[in-house]
Amino acid sequence: MKKILVLLPLVLLCLCRAQCQPPTVSNAWGMKGSFSVQGNAFGEVGFAFYKIKSSAWWIHNAWGPSIGVEYNFKFNADDFIIAPKIGYEYFFYASLLQAGLHVTDYINAGKHDVRLSPEIGISLLVVLNISYTYQLNISGEDLPAVSHSKLSLKINFPGLFNQNTIALKEKKFRQRNVF
Repeated sequence: MKKILVLLPLVLLCLCRAQCQPPTVSNAWGMKGSFSVQGNAFGEVGFAFYKIKSSAWWIHNAWGPSIGVEYNFKFNADDFIIAPKIGYEYFFYASLLQAGLHVTDYINAGKHDVRLSPEIGISLLVVLNISYTYQLNISGEDLPAVSHSKLSLKINFPGLFNQNTIALKEKKFRQRNVF
């Protein structure tokens, strides 16, 4: 019990000190992937460029554009759908909520079904997201395998190519190659 009484004020002091430090904004390239259900199962791979506002202990906000490609898991020529997409994402309220807007062109056998997709979801510090998307058809062509509602589980790696990681790799490379 005495250990807890001694450690608790120290932990609180560290947390308060971290909160008093001003947050910093850094840039980060990252990879992303998702699994979604929208009538059929779809996967997604892509890249995002995030600006991340963080302090020593917490990611406050993250935002930025993303590009990627969605695809369904039917790999025969008649049913395969590929969908290039571009969008913008914003993680807010201590990176626990996520919103986005995407334009996606679902392509199947020469038919183009272009969708405008507002998205809202919950996030675990930008890395893991569960989101709901309503897809508005803006092309007039409607592929039956693509529904208007989509539920997604996303994984982001926002710090994969950030400025600090690249600088650290360059420093290690120089140290190894010094004669």
